[in-house]
Amino acid sequence: MEKLGKTIIVIILYLPLLNLLVLYSFFLRAVIKLGKVPFYNNPDPGELGFSLHAKIAWQTSNLIPLTILAWAVSAIYFLVKRQSIFGIIKKHFIISFILLLIEALTLTSSMMTWFWD
Repeated sequence: MEKLGKTIIVIILYLPLLNLLVLYSFFLRAVIKLGKVPFYNNPDPGELGFSLHAKIAWQTSNLIPLTILAWAVSAIYFLVKRQSIFGIIKKHFIISFILLLIEALTLTSSMMTWFWD
């Protein structure tokens, strides 16, 4: 049971990587199809014909709060028990934190303004 819990938490910590890959691949796909970098309202992302890809990007974005929740639970567990939850090593948390920072920067970019259009 402990191994399963550890595996689930490590997967959750890396969900921002999945989201970033899907978002940037959608954006790259749009740039390749248009031959230029898209910007707000030019063109609408729904007009590109990548509806399945866009839905996957939205769904992976919805998973990011799980990573934040895993961080919160792990932090509380560490404060109470003074040990890492399921013995997960620090590098997973560090990488996850860096991915969350990149995610935050991506969410404030002009690319996301166009995507949310």
